[in-house]
Amino acid sequence: MTTKVSVVVAVYNTGEYIEPLIDSIIGQTMSDDEYEAIFVDDGSSDETPARLDQLAAERENVRVEHIPNSGWPGKPRNIGTELARGEYIYFVDHDDWLAPEALERMYDMGVRTKSDVVIGKIEGHGRRVPTTLFRRNYEHADIETAPIVESMTPHKMFRREFLSAHGIRFPEGKRRLEDHLFCTKAYLQADGISVLSDYSCYHHIKREDEANAGFQQLDPAGYFDNLREAIDAVECLTEPGPRRNVLLRRWYRTEMLKRVGTPFARYDDKYRRAIYREIYELARERFTDPEIWRPLTALFRVRGELLRADRFDDLVALSEFELGISTLAEATSARWVDGTVLLTVHVVSRTPDGAPVELLADERDKYLSIPIDGVSSEARRVTEEVEDADLTFTVRKRGDGTSVECMASPTGRRVPGGAGAVDYTYQVKVDVGTVKGGVWDLYTRMTHWGWARQTKRVSVAAGVDMTSAIVGDKPRIVIPYRTDAGNFSIDMAQKVKSLPLELAGELANVGEAFGPELRLTLPVHTTPESADLPVDVTAESHDGADYESVAGRIIASEGGGLLTAEFSQKHDHAHLNLRTSHGKGAAGLRVQQTQRQEAPRRLGLLRRIFGNSKNTGRKS
Repeated sequence: MTTKVSVVVAVYNTGEYIEPLIDSIIGQTMSDDEYEAIFVDDGSSDETPARLDQLAAERENVRVEHIPNSGWPGKPRNIGTELARGEYIYFVDHDDWLAPEALERMYDMGVRTKSDVVIGKIEGHGRRVPTTLFRRNYEHADIETAPIVESMTPHKMFRREFLSAHGIRFPEGKRRLEDHLFCTKAYLQADGISVLSDYSCYHHIKREDEANAGFQQLDPAGYFDNLREAIDAVECLTEPGPRRNVLLRRWYRTEMLKRVGTPFARYDDKYRRAIYREIYELARERFTDPEIWRPLTALFRVRGELLRADRFDDLVALSEFELGISTLAEATSARWVDGTVLLTVHVVSRTPDGAPVELLADERDKYLSIPIDGVSSEARRVTEEVEDADLTFTVRKRGDGTSVECMASPTGRRVPGGAGAVDYTYQVKVDVGTVKGGVWDLYTRMTHWGWARQTKRVSVAAGVDMTSAIVGDKPRIVIPYRTDAGNFSIDMAQKVKSLPLELAGELANVGEAFGPELRLTLPVHTTPESADLPVDVTAESHDGADYESVAGRIIASEGGGLLTAEFSQKHDHAHLNLRTSHGKGAAGLRVQQTQRQEAPRRLGLLRRIFGNSKNTGRKS
């Protein structure tokens, strides 16, 4: 049978971090005889080579090649490319992993669209990944019609014959931006590029030891010499004009102007001057066409103007001002719509002294206000940009950093007629069907006029109702809550919260007597599709001498969750205990059928009886 996909992995001293990748490769839905995995070990000195040899001995579709250490992934990837037999080659890093259907889905899209390059959705775990690119599928994309230059890593499928026909290979030896050079040549020569965004194919991992190659500090001279090589490739493969400028603008913004933004304020002076000199010289040499920088947002235009004028001290001052800018996002309401938590979020940016970021204005236009004199009004102009703020909201899983983007749409903005502050209101949908297990925290990133800030968290205004829910045909307990620090989180597995304790404050009395039949509406959101949630219900006398435990259920109803149970007799003046079997931590609820007790005393009693949840007391 023809091999459809060759997975090529450059390996060096990966150790235990390679196990998730191995599991994900052998767990693909594509049949074993349709794909192969080629591991090229770059002279590892740990146990990794032996682990790979063992894997190859166990599986016919795994091959291992050992080479002397070359110092960087380029040579191992090239050797893997030469050994590959697949119609497509998928380059994967040794400390990342693949989703189960990644090969099957990406290959099918490539064949259907006759693509030379297939980009599967990348999900970051502690690493920043493209977001705009993966908001929709593209069957036929190009650098001018889709934001594919957001993704310059090699974690894609490339048609093997296409790479061979154009002689596209990775530069070898220890160097930077080898991925950019490879992808640039592929993007500019491909007859077809497709983007698969409706399934997370590739999981990009930040290792706990932070030993990923991309986390090492760059050498300024070597780095920007490598960028010159990528620019040479662009100029060789394109004519001057919009197509060329797409890539040049990407590098000017991301590899150069971003580095004289907030990172500039964090560098020590010696390193800051070294990296500045390289950026300045490269800008003067290769980035002279105004059409490269005119489409940039205001703050990047300002940085570029200061850079071209060699105003080092002003760039330092601007970077320090930028570092103090913060974006504050607060949820002012929350409600359930079927299986989605719908939040209204108010967002505003503030300067280091706590004042809102304001605009300047004349009779026609609005301008960015910055503490730097002598910057042209053309660079600072934001008249159109005021309407184009881009906010992305993501929920991030505690522990492993898995992130999922939420749907968000603007519902209002306040723009002054003249000078003044601007703020925004967004409707954010947290779809609990897209997040599994654990505790998830909500973040936002706001980009407007060139300001870009990752808020630490999205907060929740005091008094916002945070109703728990039971969702899904296999019932899941979902508990949105306001953390001790006032931030929005959602517990998908009763890790730090429990449904019974969440209900305790709502249910002080259920009447003087109940039973034999118990029917009690609980303040829990359900949907028509919600399956019944099994619970244990116990009626217990005050002295604890008599009790009766029965199986009950919480079923979906219009008014909330309907708790039903059948006792053998009527119970007078008894306690009602409720337990769920879902999750760990405190999972019991006692509702006392006497006069209302003080809430702190009652909750303290519940925690003593049923055990505290896994809350360490740390504010989140």
